[in-house]
Amino acid sequence: MKNVSYTIQNVVGSAYLHRNVDLSAIKSRYPSKFQYKRGNISALVFRSKKPKMTVLIYASGKMVLLGAEKVVDVKKGVGEVTKYVEKCLGKQKIEPYTEINNIVASGNFNGYIDLEQITRLRIKYPQYQIFYEPEQFPGSQVEDTQKIEVINQKKRKSFVG
Repeated sequence: MKNVSYTIQNVVGSAYLHRNVDLSAIKSRYPSKFQYKRGNISALVFRSKKPKMTVLIYASGKMVLLGAEKVVDVKKGVGEVTKYVEKCLGKQKIEPYTEINNIVASGNFNGYIDLEQITRLRIKYPQYQIFYEPEQFPGSQVEDTQKIEVINQKKRKSFVG
């Protein structure tokens, strides 16, 4: 198939600051940048406009980044939040550890897809779990240890993992 196109929908990452963080101090110093609502979640919420993403910062120093469209955006978001935390700590420099946890993408095959044929591939490729039950869901699900792919008859494909 020619002209297969893919689009990243969401990149989820996490970062570790290697120290505890005083959430109240950050919120009081930057009230317009961070949201903190006790009871819902015990984390500060930072919403970055460019690149667009949401960062949750926990008192343990762990951060979870959601909504990025590129892997490099996760590192930019970590860097942006780390600068605010460093300013609250004084002259202490923080070197966060960052990792990518999940990428959700979609693709377009721009051609005919035979879902029955994809299902028959499970004999040739036993390392994949392939499911196709058209009465339950109008698509084929292909799983391995790293990712899940969902393929439907409208020439579209979704990836998680």
